[in-house]
Amino acid sequence: MFSADPALTRQSTMRVGCIGGCDFATAPSHTARDTTVFWAPEADTSVVLLAIAPSNLPIGSAYPTIVRPDKVRHASDGLYLAHGRGLAAVYSVLLGQSQIDGPIVALLPFDASTAGRFAASERMWRTLEGRPAPDARLTRQRRRRLRHMMRAVDGKTAHASHREIAEAIFGRLRVEAELWHDSSLRYATMRLVRDGQTMIDGGYRKLLRLRRAM
Repeated sequence: MFSADPALTRQSTMRVGCIGGCDFATAPSHTARDTTVFWAPEADTSVVLLAIAPSNLPIGSAYPTIVRPDKVRHASDGLYLAHGRGLAAVYSVLLGQSQIDGPIVALLPFDASTAGRFAASERMWRTLEGRPAPDARLTRQRRRRLRHMMRAVDGKTAHASHREIAEAIFGRLRVEAELWHDSSLRYATMRLVRDGQTMIDGGYRKLLRLRRAM
């Protein structure tokens, strides 16, 4: 349902002649869980910014080698790498380089994206060490709400009423347990439809950034 802005990705296209000869960023047969998408680092703060270590940096301070990536993309701004696949993938870009040539260091700009890039760098380090590296951007609760949002928008698109959508998401018994006009589930359903539409209209990009604590 989401449509990634090509200007925000670093994905090469391929011809799929059996579907009208159109260009696709990835094979249409792949699911979202299996697809590797290289986002531009300015859009996705979980993309780790890498560079070849300066010659005067003690070698003990730089990662001497980097595990062979599962997928690579060459772009004008550098070499894009993916370690792992699907939801477990960790992404990075070796800035200004076409190949890995020497020890690697992570760059951490001090700006609004610092917290996200710091977390991403730690996640990549843990991945290279063969340790668990969960992605903190999407909690289980947030994933569940996203699913409800998409179901709510699908229902609205199919001209279902808010009550019908609520019954599909929360169950008929819960909906019937309250007076619908004043029901908390009625307002929750309205918010799901609203937020789901906002997500489709470009708000999905917020998912690429670490939520900052207030």
